[in-house]
Amino acid sequence: MDKWIKRWKVPSDSSDSIYTVAVDYDGNFGCSCPQWKFRRRTGGDCKHIIRIKNGSIPLKVTVTPSHSAFPEKKKSVVIENNPEVLQSVIDDIDAKLAAILSRN
Repeated sequence: MDKWIKRWKVPSDSSDSIYTVAVDYDGNFGCSCPQWKFRRRTGGDCKHIIRIKNGSIPLKVTVTPSHSAFPEKKKSVVIENNPEVLQSVIDDIDAKLAAILSRN
C-alpha cells in the first residue's frame, strides 16, 4: 500500500523541473527535489513543501504571443496561485503586445 495519501506537482523556480510534494497518513511531508532529500536528515522542509503548507502553490505558465510576427517568442514564468498576480501578469503582457503592434 502506498504511504502517500495526497500529492501535488510543484514547478521549480530555477529550471523546467516539476517536483512532487506528498503527505502521508501521519502528516509527514516529502518532496522529490534534491534539497529535500538532503534536508530530510535534519528535519527541514524544502521550499516546495513550505509552499504547499502555506497554500501558495505556484503556477508555471508558458506565454506564447498570439501575433504571428513573433512565433519564436516563448517564455515560461512561475507565478503564485493568486488571481491578482495572475491578472497583473496578463495586463502587463497585453500592454506590451499592444505597444509592439501599434509600432507596426
